[in-house]
Amino acid sequence: MRRFSFNHDIKKWDTHQCFHASRDGFTEYETGELIIDNPTPANRTGSVSSNNKYGIGITTTRSTFTPLYLDHDCTQPIKPAWLLQGGQQDMALDFEQLVAVRLRGSSSGFGHSYCAPSTKAKHLPKQFYKAQAFWPRAGELPIPLSQFTVSKPDRTLKKRLVDKLDIVRTTVSAAVRMNPPAVKLTPTQQYKYNVKPSWTEMSVSYIVGYVMDGTAYGNHMDRYSIIHNGWDYPRNETQHDFLYFKKQTREQLYNA
Repeated sequence: MRRFSFNHDIKKWDTHQCFHASRDGFTEYETGELIIDNPTPANRTGSVSSNNKYGIGITTTRSTFTPLYLDHDCTQPIKPAWLLQGGQQDMALDFEQLVAVRLRGSSSGFGHSYCAPSTKAKHLPKQFYKAQAFWPRAGELPIPLSQFTVSKPDRTLKKRLVDKLDIVRTTVSAAVRMNPPAVKLTPTQQYKYNVKPSWTEMSVSYIVGYVMDGTAYGNHMDRYSIIHNGWDYPRNETQHDFLYFKKQTREQLYNA
């Protein structure tokens, strides 16, 4: 966070029982702290242009154009899809400390994925109880009140199963052609069939028997999804207090 001068012109007392000033989703305190507590879609930006005072931008993992990394040295890039598996995640970009922090809760109005509060949020002084992100003072990292979920494909499991499941898919397709379902299918959702990690120890005939079992509408839909859409492999999910990004030029900051 950038050092700021407290806005005495719009300061209030009652809401937080201390002098504070709120604007554009931010609340600043006379003692130097800053929180994000009530962002709206109008506050969303990928850069610092909408809130140049603090050097912080409010955005989401779907909206940002800033490349993000897992490590402080920015050697492990994150693909955007890794941050969107459960829906977009609301976040703040600190352009002074070069970190992204996730906004706590799901009440911001523009995010879609649930985010449970961390235990750190429970120990904040009462004047910061509405904080979705919290900076104790300028020049310091924000205190993470929740974590990012990074969801990577499990390539090891896919490598072990891909040949086996190609045979299963071909076999199921042939079986359905020879014995089509008695009910008329009206697929409205294009989903893939969830792969079970335990299948690594199972034979092709066992897996075929598993997916061919059952005559309910849902069972036929599962087989339709295998034939037409293929397989959905489990993913490796990790939790992170911060994501990182590289220092950007003024043109990149204001055009993001």
